[in-house]
Amino acid sequence: MKRLLLFVTLILFGLSAFSQGSSPLKIIGFHKISSGTLDLKPLKDEIGRDSDFDGNKAALIRVKTHGFNEKTMLDFTLFSRPGMEIIHKKYQDGEMLLYVSSNCKGTIVLKYLGEFEFKLPSELEPQSVYILILGMETATLVLKAVPTEAEIYVDNQKVGTGYASTAVAIGMEHSWKVQSDDYWPKEGSAYFDKQDERTINVELDPKFGYITINTMPSGADVYIDDIKVGTTPYIMKKIKMGRHAVEVRKEGYASFGDIITIKPGDKNNQFENITLEKAEIFVEQNVAQLNPTVTQSKKSGVISVSDTKKVYFSCGNLQYQASTGTWRFAEHPWDIMGEDNDNRSASYKGWIDLFYWGMYDNPTKIEPKDNVTDGEWKNYIIANGGDDSWRLLTLDEWNYVFQIRKTASGKRFAKAIINGINGVVLLPDNWNAQSYYLKSTDIIEAKYNSNIISLSDWTNKLEANGAVFLPAAGSYSGSSFSVGADGNYWTTSHDNYGVIKWTFSDKFIGRSSINYKPALSVRLVCPYEK
Repeated sequence: MKRLLLFVTLILFGLSAFSQGSSPLKIIGFHKISSGTLDLKPLKDEIGRDSDFDGNKAALIRVKTHGFNEKTMLDFTLFSRPGMEIIHKKYQDGEMLLYVSSNCKGTIVLKYLGEFEFKLPSELEPQSVYILILGMETATLVLKAVPTEAEIYVDNQKVGTGYASTAVAIGMEHSWKVQSDDYWPKEGSAYFDKQDERTINVELDPKFGYITINTMPSGADVYIDDIKVGTTPYIMKKIKMGRHAVEVRKEGYASFGDIITIKPGDKNNQFENITLEKAEIFVEQNVAQLNPTVTQSKKSGVISVSDTKKVYFSCGNLQYQASTGTWRFAEHPWDIMGEDNDNRSASYKGWIDLFYWGMYDNPTKIEPKDNVTDGEWKNYIIANGGDDSWRLLTLDEWNYVFQIRKTASGKRFAKAIINGINGVVLLPDNWNAQSYYLKSTDIIEAKYNSNIISLSDWTNKLEANGAVFLPAAGSYSGSSFSVGADGNYWTTSHDNYGVIKWTFSDKFIGRSSINYKPALSVRLVCPYEK
């Protein structure tokens, strides 16, 4: 056993004496495997012989690599010098298999970036297996990364963080990659044809910019894309690239918001000096003129309905309780009765909010008057016990609200979902676009889900700044509803085809002529007074 170890040691230490050439290849190890006799039958079946032309049975050299890849090995050219024959060679399972002559000393030549000779240290034994481990001379690849927490990979192996110096094989291309959270990764390759040292400096591009927000007074909550991220002063904080809705909120003050677009490395200072204004509180409007038992309603912001007229909208749709003869406005703008309207009767103790058109005393029945004159075109449910303080809009006024009026922000309406209810948000004339970011404004084909508004945002950002919500309360014809799908609101206008309603859906906003029988929503307005 000691003699065998000595023999192997002598071979390993003496390998340099048996190899030479200009190629960067080098021998790392060569030894015999003592695992019995090599079965040569598969070789003979494959090529028709199992020995060289001198009758020497084949020996097998399994060529393995260290520090370079399979592609490089496949680029080798292998042949032998006279006195030795390579009987057969093939690549299998990550190794190059060389079936060579036994009983002779010989030389194997490998060509790769020059010529490399490996002289066998002794005669090979027939039907024996040997391992030859090839390596390459190395160069040094140094990578320096910014940020310093970036991870560095060479040939898909992590070699350091922020800095790495690693030995790489000469004569082959090596891949490198540098990556870090919140940064765009960078990658490349390096090739060495001789022993050398190369330094590559890599600075990653950030996926974020920076934002500074200061308010007067300070202590305002900062929201980015509707997520609270801190309070003012909010100085030089990272923010991802792209468009973001930025908003600051403070109790007792009007919210401030804007849309910004962040580019890599931006230092966005557009929010350094924000003066928050005291919030305007919309006073309760007594609407007892409608009926002694009617409830109160909050006013909306001011909305122009013509070049000369401005109005307030009621906070919700009109509702009626037949058992007590009570009129009221809905407590919340999204409140709708839906199929409860089917329970309508003179003694019904619940509430209805879809009404027929006609000159009749009982709004729960349909008894339209024939041959109505122009002067009588008025929804009698509004005239019942009331005066001109609250009224319906005309078709021209509805059209002016949605299509013509000029606003401070240039925005008039947007479809939305509030508290799970589909509808349309009307923006007041003095609407500040920074109060709340609304998508797809003034687009009649927009979908309801273009804007999904939380109750908090509605109360604190939209309603507090004068916005109006018209719910898709549907219609009622005695047997079917379209609750949640359509909004249908009476106007005081008519044409040769009947009364004109103002209607909207998930893909439409505009007028439509209708007969008197369906029950629709009623939304009232009162005059704006300076």
